[in-house]
Amino acid sequence: MSFIRGHYVFLILVVFYINFINSSPGGFDMIDRTPANFNNKYGDDTNGCNFIFYIQYKNTNDLSGITLSIFDRSAVTTALTSDVSSKTYVVKITALMEYGESSTVVTLQENEVTKDQITITFPQCQMIPNPFTLYSVSVSGSYIENSLYRYWAGTYMLNFNLIKSYYDLITVYCGTFICEPQRSVFGQLFINVHLPPSNTFPGSIPAQIPIIITDILGRVAYSGNIDSIMPSLPVNGSYASEFWKFYPSGVTAAIYPSTMTNSITFQKPIDTILYPFLRIESVTPNLRLVYETSTDVTFLSTAQITATGSYINEIIYFDSLVRNSLSRSSLPYTTVTPFPAFQTTNDFYFSCGDYTSLGYRLCSAYGSASKFQNLAEHAYGFSFGSTVMIDNHVVPGTYGFQSGTNKEAKMFIKLMISTWYTGKITLTNFFTGTDATANPTADVTPPTILSVQYYPFQNASVLVRIFASDTQSGIFRFKVFNDYYFRAGYSAVTLPFYNQFMTTGIFEAIIPFNGISQPSDFDVYAYDNCGNAQKYIPSGLDLPFTNFPGTIPVSQFISSPSFISSFIFLYNNVDLTNINIKNTLFISFTGNNKNAQVYLQFDTASNKKYLGVWDKDLNCYAIDFDVSMNPPTGPIFYTLYYPDILVNSDMLVNIVGSNATLRFTSTVGADRMPPLVYSITTFTNANNMGYLVNIQDKVNGFKKGLIKVQSDIDIIPYEFVLDPLVLNKNPYNDNYTLSIPLSDYQMCNQNLVFRITYVQLIDNGNQEAVFDKGITTLNGYTGIDPLYQLNGNWDIPLQFTCTAVNGDVIPPDVQMNYVGMYDSNLDVGVINRKYVYNFSGYDANPISPRHIPYARASSLYAEFTFPCEMTITSLTNFTGTCTTQLPYGWAKEHVNGIYRIAIYGISDVLLNMIGFEDATATSSTKMDYTVPLIDGHYPFTSSGGSLTILGHKFGNDPSKAILTTDDGSGVITRTITFFSGIALVVNNIVLSGSKLTVMVKINGISSNNYTINPSSPRSFTPPPLPTPNPTLIPTDTPTNSSTDTPTDSSTDTPTDSSTGTPTDSNGSSGTPPVTTTPQPGTCPGQPICNGNGKCLSTGCDCNDKWEGEDCSSEHIPTDNPSVDPTKPTTNTSVEIPDGDGGYETISTLISVIALNELDFQNVYVKNHSLDLWYLVNSTTSASGNPLYIYTTTIQNQDLETNITVTIEFFLKNQTIEFAGKYINMKPSTLKYSIDITPYDFSSTYNYLQLVLSTGIQLSGDTKDSCIIQESGNTTDTTADYFKLQVDTHSLYARFIKRAMIDTNIEDVSSKVLSKFEDNPTTNAINTLIGINIPFYNEKVVLDPDFSILLDTTPASEKSDSLCTGKSKKKLSGAKIAGIVIGCVAFFAGVIAAAVFVFHKRSQNRKLNKRLQNINQY
Repeated sequence: MSFIRGHYVFLILVVFYINFINSSPGGFDMIDRTPANFNNKYGDDTNGCNFIFYIQYKNTNDLSGITLSIFDRSAVTTALTSDVSSKTYVVKITALMEYGESSTVVTLQENEVTKDQITITFPQCQMIPNPFTLYSVSVSGSYIENSLYRYWAGTYMLNFNLIKSYYDLITVYCGTFICEPQRSVFGQLFINVHLPPSNTFPGSIPAQIPIIITDILGRVAYSGNIDSIMPSLPVNGSYASEFWKFYPSGVTAAIYPSTMTNSITFQKPIDTILYPFLRIESVTPNLRLVYETSTDVTFLSTAQITATGSYINEIIYFDSLVRNSLSRSSLPYTTVTPFPAFQTTNDFYFSCGDYTSLGYRLCSAYGSASKFQNLAEHAYGFSFGSTVMIDNHVVPGTYGFQSGTNKEAKMFIKLMISTWYTGKITLTNFFTGTDATANPTADVTPPTILSVQYYPFQNASVLVRIFASDTQSGIFRFKVFNDYYFRAGYSAVTLPFYNQFMTTGIFEAIIPFNGISQPSDFDVYAYDNCGNAQKYIPSGLDLPFTNFPGTIPVSQFISSPSFISSFIFLYNNVDLTNINIKNTLFISFTGNNKNAQVYLQFDTASNKKYLGVWDKDLNCYAIDFDVSMNPPTGPIFYTLYYPDILVNSDMLVNIVGSNATLRFTSTVGADRMPPLVYSITTFTNANNMGYLVNIQDKVNGFKKGLIKVQSDIDIIPYEFVLDPLVLNKNPYNDNYTLSIPLSDYQMCNQNLVFRITYVQLIDNGNQEAVFDKGITTLNGYTGIDPLYQLNGNWDIPLQFTCTAVNGDVIPPDVQMNYVGMYDSNLDVGVINRKYVYNFSGYDANPISPRHIPYARASSLYAEFTFPCEMTITSLTNFTGTCTTQLPYGWAKEHVNGIYRIAIYGISDVLLNMIGFEDATATSSTKMDYTVPLIDGHYPFTSSGGSLTILGHKFGNDPSKAILTTDDGSGVITRTITFFSGIALVVNNIVLSGSKLTVMVKINGISSNNYTINPSSPRSFTPPPLPTPNPTLIPTDTPTNSSTDTPTDSSTDTPTDSSTGTPTDSNGSSGTPPVTTTPQPGTCPGQPICNGNGKCLSTGCDCNDKWEGEDCSSEHIPTDNPSVDPTKPTTNTSVEIPDGDGGYETISTLISVIALNELDFQNVYVKNHSLDLWYLVNSTTSASGNPLYIYTTTIQNQDLETNITVTIEFFLKNQTIEFAGKYINMKPSTLKYSIDITPYDFSSTYNYLQLVLSTGIQLSGDTKDSCIIQESGNTTDTTADYFKLQVDTHSLYARFIKRAMIDTNIEDVSSKVLSKFEDNPTTNAINTLIGINIPFYNEKVVLDPDFSILLDTTPASEKSDSLCTGKSKKKLSGAKIAGIVIGCVAFFAGVIAAAVFVFHKRSQNRKLNKRLQNINQY
């Protein structure tokens, strides 16, 4: 179907399920299109039922004066849709049908003359029963509701056996309690009954709760008393209360924001009493279960304090309950807040430049040196009057920075506006209501929306197509469903019309379901570049959008008792002692709607929704969710949403039975308490100052944390990444040293005060606590304060005295330029949209390496920021590079795609900062609308079937589109069953290969080749549970006393000169080995360590030039590697004596070839081939090391992910830092660093796998040659090694056991993807290696290194080697094929590239050809 045929305008095209009931014989082809069961509800009026009908007809003769009516009824008709090309129309009729009626006649008239009629049928109009007949009652226990922390007296199920929808037709009253009838589609009425506010709380609870139900007609439908919540609850049980005031005598104020925390422990059993009830005046509190043992249960109440006042906390519980303990934390008391707030004044100056021939004006907002104070992240947005042009978003603290310091800054912002605009301009935090210079030809005319088309799409999303124009200032963006915006520049599906700005086009976007209920507003808005808005009302459009696509109209429908046809959890009733699992709920419904969005929500994850997907192989929905180790013993409370109804787990037990009860066990008790800080002390010695922090977690154990320490004049804090495994700490109780080098302040200009401003602690069960300058919030709710055990004494300043004041207040000088080969007129309609901007400068004083500047890219009403990288070329000189992937369609609202770049936040060591923007410099983009682009697909399994391809520029004419697939057996042209400008659907795919390559041609022009790795189908059979995390015996004794004071020694905390990220005082960030460590005297080697090292408790400590577990491998010096200009591949060759008077050649190779997304069951979801790379030779004279930077980009959904591979060859011995660990790089070591920017995961349970093709080859005959593959711990236990050996020569890969994931140090695992024994020769090894990267949000950094070694022990003398000739030994395939890089997968280190290839000089071409074949993976 063509979207635009000739010049016809589609007003609205509505696609929905059609119920063909009757067709009229009168020539107008009248059809009743009212959905089945749409009017299956009880009457809502004294005289009958207000029903809605949808009638379709054709008017082929273009007759005027057409009306539709219902015989003998007062009806309201509304024109809904029209398709001019087929002359088909749909109208909505609302009429009151009398009780007892089940059919009626709809009449079509032309100018009051009857032309046609149709008889329609509907569910019989019935009055809601009165009184209700109560067939059964079921009462469940008390639970926390989805982290709203509202305590229920219980959930009541009253079975009235109602057969029609009654939602919105009844009200429920429960006496002194609060009743909440639950939205559902069931004949049973579910009522959540919870306690009233404590100021109306009764002194005792009645034995029965009164429930009164009235219907919409004002009649009492039911009145009765239901037995109390728990049968064993004492009648008239009294309550005990605890009151306390948090301010000591004479103190009227405390630090705020802050958090009040109270803990109370009860003796079991507690299942016969109400959970404790919390009240705090004027504060929304929460109460949660944090510990459970075989004898007692502990609850924690927390409340965020955001203003001064008197707060009283009250916990109410039955006096029959035995209280074991009660603790109360105090607030910190002071008259001055320790965290000065970000401030700004609005008296900025504003001016705009002259009108330009390019259709925009450059305006400037600027203020004096004190307009911004106490810089911090803040909101920025831009409006024309009341019309938002740039939505408020969080920007870095140095955003708009021109000069000054963190304490007082001068700000300067440039922005582009349309020359057609005149009126008020508002910039958030800058100024409000400034007039732009009047334009005598101002645009005050809104855009014209010519047509709107909706298409219900997969996963309950909606594809919307808009045909719009604006002939003056041009089209800016659109708003649909009252919440979703999309810009014209990236949503045009064909070449739009331009004057200077986009004036006319066809625009498409897929609006996803995000867990909301049905939208309340279906109007469409189009905005132009002057902020004028056109509202398009779809003539009362209701169908198919009575509810959001995929939802059930609960006011129109009620189901049968078998509405849920199957319900099963993958794991249930299993032991989760020290085990985290990923579980799945499989659920199906009678008459499955495959396009619905189903999700779960749990009481431990308040704002987190676990979304389900339709599994076509199992014919049900699958909802993946997390279960943390050591859960409480009681049933886990959850809520199921399908899709506009909700059913909690108590209700589900009454509907589907015991399968709905989700329960797990733990032998060590329940732990929902995150790690906590128990003490903080300061220290200062000759070299460092800082804090000693004691952290404890008594059950799950401390997993990781981040603490920030910030001075009162610095915007950038010191960040301390804490990991007990890396730092060899006791995860249950230990001390951590946060050291700040005094050398950072050899040059200073004032005294400094440091404070702990941020604490994030996470345990092994992923329980998290956050303190952020007094704020304790997680997922929008008050969380647990990690500092509450300090009883309000968390504000501990660290003083630094500046003894030699430097009076310099001049900021650095900066110059800027851009790299033309990547930036000039960049095509933003292709996969790779790499943009590079360079700057350089100098300062009289040293430049601060800790202060990373940001770049701001801005076009007309669009902007984003991204970090830059700085290189200090000398003490006072620096260069910088800002690299990003421009968004698809960036700046293309303007015909030339004009945008600008600014740099903010370059600082010297005295914290004088500078920002810069060249008023005359602009960049531009282009877009070739004739070349289609594929950048995504919906999940697709190896069972084949339907495939949805996502992309851009597919056009508007399906007859011009061809889609082909190739699974390795040949190219097949597919029939496109759904066509749009951004999505294509093909059906009936049968796979014969392991992957599928898709290509689209539009008007004969080919898109990119897009490769899909189909995932494996799911199974109802659960895989084995994971191995429990290795744990220590919980102890209250840290490895060093909390009163220990760090001293000046070789183990004191170093600080990275480039990142400013201190490590722990141990000076070691390695992971303890999982296996038993060698004791002194038991190290390998004959003699011990082969005489090339000394034996320590951790194993052999090798001398320089030697490596390996037994120090038997010697480093071989090599020449500089050669690099491939088209991909991140290096070749290193070295000649060595062969022992017979000749030489043999060792050569190396490694290539990064793919990035795959896999789900938690290790099945492929998406594949991204890494084909198009850009190389920059960044070798400088500063270090002398050859340095090569490769960059590429992949497109996934609407997000572009940048992958940067930096290869550095070390010419001399050098120490580097990575993930808090200082690492010695020996000469001829080759280091790969891989950075990956945000990736749009299909699910938070998925992970990425970076695939590398690797190999090893040695010149000479294969006769009597042997190969072997080895792995293990390095001698200092901080890294793993992976070694490929051919005879006496090896490639040695060393990698730290952690990666930088976002701001944390995380575990990553790797595995061999191909079999070692499959190698066709014994003088070479070919293999594929996958590096597994867990879900992340912002960034991943991987950092291994590689060396060539000469081994004293040949491969032929090692077991499991693979040989030829008389010495041939069989390789254990099971042992090699399953090798996980590193000793244990859980502790596997970071690998950027797994191995090199050793190959003959004379056979380079042959080996490269073989590796190229592997690269097709």
